[in-house]
Amino acid sequence: MKTLVTACIILAACTASAGDYSCYRSAAPFLSVPEDRPSIVTLEARRVAAITGDTLTYNLGARTIRIEADSAASRRFLRDVRQGRCGASERITLEPVRKSPFNDHYKARPVRH
Repeated sequence: MKTLVTACIILAACTASAGDYSCYRSAAPFLSVPEDRPSIVTLEARRVAAITGDTLTYNLGARTIRIEADSAASRRFLRDVRQGRCGASERITLEPVRKSPFNDHYKARPVRH
């Protein structure tokens, strides 16, 4: 019985965290981001699954990555998503934390022209 109650609580917690952002859509179109080199992307509010501090969980369609807000633009995007702005978007450079084919952690840096 305790196991069942614990499982229900965990399930409710997971559901609540995904439901915090009304803009999130789990069926987002596929977005390709290389694991081992920087790439320029446009962050979209509909892809943000969760926010923890200055780190957001971002859905690429085929996989989920973690992005640290490491620039003014990415922190502005984070603030807009927290305020419920579904049209929020921001163009940034994603730099991998480590160069590995299994990397899923990036830092959001400003786009250099």
